Amino acid sequence: MGAYADITKDLQRMEPTDVPTIISPYSRTDTFEEQFNLTYASLQRNNRLKSRILALLDAYFLGKLLNETPDRTTRVKYNRKLTTHYLRMAENTFDIFEFHPEQIQRTQTIDAQRLRKLPRHIVRNLRDTLLMTFAGAQDSREGRLLPENELDDVTIPNEPERSAADEADYFGYFE
Repeated sequence: MGAYADITKDLQRMEPTDVPTIISPYSRTDTFEEQFNLTYASLQRNNRLKSRILALLDAYFLGKLLNETPDRTTRVKYNRKLTTHYLRMAENTFDIFEFHPEQIQRTQTIDAQRLRKLPRHIVRNLRDTLLMTFAGAQDSREGRLLPENELDDVTIPNEPERSAADEADYFGYFE
């Protein structure tokens, strides 16, 4: 199985059904500067220690902090404090898991380093995959199945079609 298929399969895991509540590496009472510094240091430490889940959670929270900055000037200021490596890792991880961060704890193979290397179109595809997985799980839990080609109240924009060969070419070096 290719790397793209491995990541997709990992994103679609539904077990375990009960996962612990995710806890940020900072306190809500900390200033933004403290939150940023604590999260960045924790991400660096967990990457160095090869703590896959903790590194993913830290990357998610760092991306969330950057995404929630009140203005562009502040965001640029904090983006410059990160290396390109960590900035890309945080952005990609947050973009994929934004609506379902608890899914990080269900993953078994995805790591922050792998997500860092993904191009934007793949990140968008993986984000859509995760959204559709949970939309499908929601539909089946509610005992209703949507007819084919009928969307519920969530519409995800269509991406240009990419062939499996395109994805395989990109991910070839991961294997």
